[in-house]
Amino acid sequence: MCAHHDWFHHYSPLSSPMDVILGDDCAIQATGVGRISVCMHAEGKSSPAVLQDVLHMPELHGNLLLVSHFAKRGSEMCFVGKGCSILDQRKIVACEGDLHGNLYVMWITMLPISESAHITVLDSFPAEGEDPPEAALIADNSGSKASIDIWHRRLGHLNADDVIRMA
Repeated sequence: MCAHHDWFHHYSPLSSPMDVILGDDCAIQATGVGRISVCMHAEGKSSPAVLQDVLHMPELHGNLLLVSHFAKRGSEMCFVGKGCSILDQRKIVACEGDLHGNLYVMWITMLPISESAHITVLDSFPAEGEDPPEAALIADNSGSKASIDIWHRRLGHLNADDVIRMA
C-alpha cells in the first residue's frame, strides 16, 4: 500500500474506491492499483525489484507491505528477534528490515521512474524476422547512472525519498 501516486510506473484507477481496514480498525480508501520499482537492500547488496498489485491509498501515512501478499507469490518472511527478512522463491534473502516499535521497517528505496525497465510478458516469442513488441526490450537510461545509494552518500546521507524527490 502506498500514498504516493508519482511512485507508480504502471497505474490503473479502480472503477470505484475500495475501503481497506487497517490494524487500528480505521478504513482508508484505495483509489488505484499498480506497480512500483524499488531497490531492496540485504546483506550489503542492493537489488532492483518490482512490487506488483500495490494499492494506491492517498490518505495513508507511510507505506505498508503485507506478509500475505508476498506469501501468495512464493516468497517467505522470516522474523527473528528484532530482524526481518524477505526470502525470494529460491530462498535467497532479497530484503532485510529491523523492528522499530511494533513495526518492521524494511530497507527499500524507490527507484525513479526513469530508471525502471519496461518488461512485456509474451504469450509466445516472435517468429523469425518479426520484431518484438516495443516495450519488450526498452530500459530508459536518461537519468544519472549513479544509484540512489551513491546520491544518498554524495548528498551527505540525505534521506533516499528526498533524493528521489530532488531527481
